[in-house]
Amino acid sequence: NRKLMSSTMILLNELNRVLILETTYKEHWEVPGGGIEGDESPLEAVIRETREEIGLTIKEPKLIVVDYRHTQEQKEEMVHLVFFGGVIKKSDENKIILQADEIKAYKFATLVEALELTGPGIGQRIRRAMKAINSNTCIYWDIV
Repeated sequence: NRKLMSSTMILLNELNRVLILETTYKEHWEVPGGGIEGDESPLEAVIRETREEIGLTIKEPKLIVVDYRHTQEQKEEMVHLVFFGGVIKKSDENKIILQADEIKAYKFATLVEALELTGPGIGQRIRRAMKAINSNTCIYWDIV
C-alpha cells in the first residue's frame, strides 16, 4: 500500500501571473516542485525543490490543492500536493537562480499562456490552484 507522492509550488508576480519553468527533460513547462523523498514531508519537499530549481527559499507556503489519482493504465496511484508560496515582487525577481542542469528558463505567464505551455495535467492543476488562491480555500480533486 504505497502511493507515489509529489508536491509543487505556485508563485505569482505582482501582475497575478504564474511562475512556470522550461525544463531540460520534458516537453511541457512545469511549476517548481517534484517528488517527495523518503522520510521527507510534502512541505519539506516543495521547499527543497523550489530552492534547488529557482534558488528561492519559501518559508511558509500554504496548502491549496490535493490531487489524488487512482491507479490507471500504465500509471501508478499518486497523491500530489500544491502549495502557494506567495507573490514575488519585481524587485526580487533578480534573486531567481535557475538550476542549470534541469531548468532552461522561467517566465511569469498569464493563466491562458500557462495552460498552453504546461499541457493538460499541470495546466489543470494550475487552474485549480488559481481557483483556490482566489477563493482562499483548499481544493481536493479526485482524478479517475
